[in-house]
Amino acid sequence: MEILQVGKYTYGNLNVIYFGEENSGLAIGNYCSIANDTKFLLGGEHNFNYISTYPFKSKVLQQNKTVESFSKGKIIVEDDVWIGSNVLILSGVTIGKGSVIGAGSVVRKSVPEYSIYVDSKVIKKRFNEDIINELRDINWDGIDKELIREYSDIFYNDMQIETNLEVLKTLKRLSLE
Repeated sequence: MEILQVGKYTYGNLNVIYFGEENSGLAIGNYCSIANDTKFLLGGEHNFNYISTYPFKSKVLQQNKTVESFSKGKIIVEDDVWIGSNVLILSGVTIGKGSVIGAGSVVRKSVPEYSIYVDSKVIKKRFNEDIINELRDINWDGIDKELIREYSDIFYNDMQIETNLEVLKTLKRLSLE
């Protein structure tokens, strides 16, 4: 089982905390920006439905060679995500395409695509629905160095300006060729 997958041109220092649970892992998409001191906690969840959350068998009796903690599932960071510094991301969440995670956030639940997430909650969408619908169809895996070299100015258009919707459609078309 592959624990870690990182897409092309994604950058940052990955601080991955892995406890050995079966269903844990981390998949990060293409063109993601990950700031310093971001932690990906792939498991380590304690079962709080038991009498105690303490791992008695492994820590006191030293009987259990397997991990007593559990993971809520793989962490998935989709394409074009920016994660600010000092963020903690817990197991089992998906951070949707194009989202921004504010510095110091704790991500406990999945974040919808193109959302701005600060202080453990979504505060707003980055763009209106028309723009998000166009962005959703961009094939980030189809954007290579040659396309960026030839069309680099496209990536610097302010998408808050409605007239730039045509520019976005051009990028979408190029990414699918």
